[in-house]
Amino acid sequence: MWWNGPSFLRSVLYEAEVPDLPSDDEIPEMKPTVSVHIVMKFDEFPVLTKFESFRKTQRIVAYVLRFLSNCRKKKEDRVITPYPTIPELRGAMMKIVGAVQEQEFSREIDKIKAGENNHRLVSLNPFLDNGLLRLILPDKSPVIRSLLVATHRENMHVGVSSVITILRQQFWLLNGKSTVRKIIRNCVHCFRLSPTTIDLRSYRVNEEPVFAQVGVDYAGPIFVKQTARKATPVKSYICIFVCMVTKAIHLEAVENLSTEAFLAAFQRFVSRKGTPHTVYSDNDRSYPEETIRVVPNEGDCLENHSP
Repeated sequence: MWWNGPSFLRSVLYEAEVPDLPSDDEIPEMKPTVSVHIVMKFDEFPVLTKFESFRKTQRIVAYVLRFLSNCRKKKEDRVITPYPTIPELRGAMMKIVGAVQEQEFSREIDKIKAGENNHRLVSLNPFLDNGLLRLILPDKSPVIRSLLVATHRENMHVGVSSVITILRQQFWLLNGKSTVRKIIRNCVHCFRLSPTTIDLRSYRVNEEPVFAQVGVDYAGPIFVKQTARKATPVKSYICIFVCMVTKAIHLEAVENLSTEAFLAAFQRFVSRKGTPHTVYSDNDRSYPEETIRVVPNEGDCLENHSP
């Protein structure tokens, strides 16, 4: 218990004591500090690049948005339909486009927000609508390329101009013609159905006897088991003679790829089918032109041609 306080409390003249202030270097808050800013680059959303089908990605995003919306609603107000609705699919489309734009046009969006006009999209006069660059799509994003593939397939594999026209009803694609042209060029279905302009050769369409025009080639190797007991299989080949008019096929077995083996097979073929007028080959070493000419041909000229 204190009966008497300090002496300065009883003094008529109060003299304030000035405390000794520490220097700036001794105060932790006043010490020089180094500020470090970490810039993190967000990779592409895995859900956007996991599937090749854009429509499947769109449905998945729609289900995710529905789940987030249902979490904020009462049980009786939640949407529980088995398939996404049209408004949900449209909302998923806008979310996907917004995510792609954040990855591809992040600098341009920042400059537009700051009111600057020194970006690469200035010629398109872009504007932001709820944080979304309205109507502009990048050309190098794999997500947008999957959208182009889906548009091409859903409209019965139409051409470049039709795909661009359909897409421009909603968006403006940068480098549209070249990007869509690459997509259609890689379409397997369009490649298979594209018409060919190569004319058939005359010996393919003119009426002639069977095996008058013959093409010859080899198939194999195949392994043939010998008659001796415990004999190792021997490598052999099949000489194929094809009629160039009727597509009839004659097969002859040959022991090896030597010229002598081919001459024996050709002699057996002539004995069964008759002497052909012309023999077409791929100029293999087994049947050079001078070898074909020495085969007995009953007066007909046998020639070796490369198709």
